Amino acid sequence: MQDWGIESADAERLEEFVEFAQRELSAAWHPEVVRDVVDLLLESAGDTLSEDPTLELAPLRKWLVANVAQLQRALSYWIGLGPEEWPIVAKLEAWGLRIVFAQ
Repeated sequence: MQDWGIESADAERLEEFVEFAQRELSAAWHPEVVRDVVDLLLESAGDTLSEDPTLELAPLRKWLVANVAQLQRALSYWIGLGPEEWPIVAKLEAWGLRIVFAQ
């Protein structure tokens, strides 16, 4: 299903989704699966930030930073969005993830 990660996002389940990604991410994952999981995490995080923009989302940050090499392709879409419209993009920038893609 196209946009599965976006359509399945749920702010109330963000912690569960991060725990799944921490436990299950594998180099064997197909890039489309990685993209779907990143979409699920970041859309859920964005919904969470809409409810409370002050949240730090430390477990998500730690997972993204630790796995950035495998996630670059999946993150590139999100990095290209405007932080004014998408609060999660501002967090990605604050976590230093925009630098990874700057050339």
